[in-house]
Amino acid sequence: MKFKHNPVLTSQIMKIADKIPPGGTIVDCTLGGGGHLELLVENANKPSLIIGIDRDLDAIAWNKNRNWPCPSHFIHSPFSKFRQIMNQLSLGEVYFVLADFGVSSHQLDTAHRGFSFSKDGPLDMRMDQKQKLTLADKFKSVDYQELKFILKKYGEEKEAARIAKALLHDFQTGKIKTTNELAQIVRRVKKQKQPGLNAATKTFQALRIWVNEELIEIEKLLETVPEFLAPGGIFAAITFHSLEDRLVKNCFTQLAHPENDIPSGIPLTKSQLPQSLYLTKGPIKPEQSEIKENPRSRSAKLRYLQRKEEKANEQ
Repeated sequence: MKFKHNPVLTSQIMKIADKIPPGGTIVDCTLGGGGHLELLVENANKPSLIIGIDRDLDAIAWNKNRNWPCPSHFIHSPFSKFRQIMNQLSLGEVYFVLADFGVSSHQLDTAHRGFSFSKDGPLDMRMDQKQKLTLADKFKSVDYQELKFILKKYGEEKEAARIAKALLHDFQTGKIKTTNELAQIVRRVKKQKQPGLNAATKTFQALRIWVNEELIEIEKLLETVPEFLAPGGIFAAITFHSLEDRLVKNCFTQLAHPENDIPSGIPLTKSQLPQSLYLTKGPIKPEQSEIKENPRSRSAKLRYLQRKEEKANEQ
């Protein structure tokens, strides 16, 4: 089994990775097919250790069977357990952490995983095959108000009410058993259609985020990674929709500008303001040439956070 996935923003990531010192540890929190990690190992400053984390068993199995030029650990786990993984490996600091929050091409293109509206499959959508509840299982217990909220919040779907009502009715009457049937209902119900965007896109995004608790996972990762960055270390995050990007942007901005948390009106001099340990950069978008070659990259945004070389009390 080959885990096929085209990594995005590779040249931009390599430019960022050039900033890290040699001999450090690199962590890919969304290992996938190992494309990003392979490029980092080949082109970054000779890491002493690489760690790949993924909750997809196919990704872990694929990468464990490859030949890597340096010591490696491949761990089946949600990336929200980053702290536990670092403690388990007795690692106090790392030099480069990458997270690509998009669903992988392998998952989209493998029909039986149930992620795609263009390939008919079961109502699954689990990124972790060992996770208990599938999309079908979650549909059995959700009510109209909750499903409407999920579609509106996670899919930013303007017609969440109409779609939620139709989906629940047709699921409960046995008319929805596959992803193709689900997508057909959304296309039938939805009045407002965006040119070039499949009518079911936002609904499928919302349901996938719901099944996998993706935003909760991202929040936990963002809270944890910065404390493990070595001086000069970098945390790079790739997002594919506004909900993810907003979380990353807000977290990085808060870390890079702690003075923003000081209430207005307090008479403090500049030297009395809290000093940041971090610098942030973004958003970085794909070139048109990449979008033409890989259309799935068109909505990708890269932001990165770098821990300063000097300590805050030395500024």
